[in-house]
Parts: sequence; C-alpha cells; structure tokens
Amino acid sequence: MENLLIYSLIDRDILGTDKKVISIALQLSRCGVDIIQLRVKSKKAANFLELAFKLKEVISGTNVKFIINDRVDIAKIVDADGVHLGQDDIPVCFAREMLGDKIIGKSCHCLEQAIAAQKDGVDYISIGPIFQTPLKPDTNVLGEKIIFLIKEKISKPFFVIGGINLLNISVLKMAGAQRFAFCRLLINSDAPCKMVEKIKRIVK
Repeated sequence: MENLLIYSLIDRDILGTDKKVISIALQLSRCGVDIIQLRVKSKKAANFLELAFKLKEVISGTNVKFIINDRVDIAKIVDADGVHLGQDDIPVCFAREMLGDKIIGKSCHCLEQAIAAQKDGVDYISIGPIFQTPLKPDTNVLGEKIIFLIKEKISKPFFVIGGINLLNISVLKMAGAQRFAFCRLLINSDAPCKMVEKIKRIVK
C-alpha cells in the first residue's frame, strides 16, 4: 500500500451505463491512477458481477489495484485485488476469512471509527468526507483538521476523500495527507488523464 497514492472510485450509478464505466476505467488504468474501485449500488448482484468481470479484464496487465465496493462475494468470485467496506457492511474478520491476504479497506467518518478499523486489521482506511460532497450528503464534513488526528493515532495507510479538487488538495497536502481518493473529479472529467496529471503535479 505504501506506493499507492491516487485512488479513483468509479461509480456506475453516477455514470449511468456500463459502457461509460468501461471507458473511464480503460483511460484511468493507463494514466497514473494506483487504485480503481468499482462502486455499484442500484444494480442486481448478477449485473454487478458481470460488470466486475469486464473491469477486471480492462485493468489486467496494468499495475492498478482493482477493488470492489461492499461486496466481498463479488470480490472473491472475480479475484479482485480486494474489497472496500462501509461501516454497515460485514465485519472485517469475516471478509478476511473469505479473501485471505487480499486488500481490505474501510470507510471511516471519525477518528473512533478509524481506530476501530485499524484494530480489526484493515490494510487501509479512507477518512472523510473532508469537504462537502453529493456522494455523502448526510455525513458530517470533517475538514482538514482530521488529518492531524489520524496521523497521530493511525499507523495504517489512509486516503482522504470527499469533495477534493484542484483548489483544495494542496491544503490537505500541507496538513499531512499523502494519499487521495476521488470520484466525480475524475469520472466526470472531459479529460480524465489530464486531470490525473494535474493531481500528480500537486501531490507528488
């Protein structure tokens, strides 16, 4: 996890079609993103699984890690690099039983959740939303101050997420963040690879 710095969430519900998901994954997997997570909330499990297989094929042959959101079963079936769990998903211990040494990450929305996730043995934590984001409209915004607390208490790698853009990312870097996760900034971009280049110039 140490060299994985730029994380892209590809949300099928935001993009609207499988074709768009495949297209953006193809671009991002070849222009400097370190991790791609497939997020599907509204489709049936069979449709999620079919799309996951397609994305696995697109990403294969690159150094990009492929993570499945929420669904440990789908992550195991498609032999993804890991799974990303939310606070209401199955406990980390059961995910570990199913996936072995695969990557397990967890979304955390406060310091206490991050400490608990670390004790549970996750490989990384995402902390947010740092800024306001439509993806988590009902979750309290944490602001950059949470980074100081996380760095003090958490030894696992952590990604900051939520409302991060080219205007505020340098503030997070100055606060000590090293790993950054994005959704709309990349998948809604007309030129996602150019956006990745701009991000890399700021964070590296």
